[in-house]
Amino acid sequence: MKKIFLVLFILILTSLSTFAEYKPIPNHLNKIDFEILTKIRDLDNYEPVPEALQDEYVKKIPENLINNFRLDASKGLKHILYDKITYNNKTLKQMLFDFNKKSDSIYQEYLNNPQNNEQNKIFIEQLKEMNGTISLYPDTIIEQIQPYIKKYNLELEPGTESDIFLYKYYIERYQVDYSDKLMDLLKAKEYVYSKINIYILKISDKI
Repeated sequence: MKKIFLVLFILILTSLSTFAEYKPIPNHLNKIDFEILTKIRDLDNYEPVPEALQDEYVKKIPENLINNFRLDASKGLKHILYDKITYNNKTLKQMLFDFNKKSDSIYQEYLNNPQNNEQNKIFIEQLKEMNGTISLYPDTIIEQIQPYIKKYNLELEPGTESDIFLYKYYIERYQVDYSDKLMDLLKAKEYVYSKINIYILKISDKI
């Protein structure tokens, strides 16, 4: 598994393409910011592990267990997508929407008074806290579905891009119910995380 996540870590640094599904672009972002947000990874076509290495690094579910896996994994996904499993009793998607709205509000307030350095430092800390929480989404998703990962000996552990790995090689590949909803969540996560990073960089330039 260490080899897998080394590969995943390298790939995340080099993989950027077009992302067009989730784009409530705030009207205070300029053209350059917009272009950055439209170049987020295209998760529909992105492969965490190169095709030539997948036989070595991606475990296959035996043919006679696929139907059982679909049923079990769909239960796990339903829990991940619709149950309130965050620290503040919200769904993962609702928390993303809240962060999306809150980060826009913070950045708009910054634009109203960009020279207030003490305020800007507070804004940056608030934005970093949100992105720190979003960065834990892969761990949370894998931990919540861990019983089924163990049941089918998938040897998938929490870590960078483990949620995308789960989606691409097990949820999508084996046509598990709610797979489209999981992809929507992953795309929203990518978008909100990237946008908040833009806000952090822009506010930091004024300090």
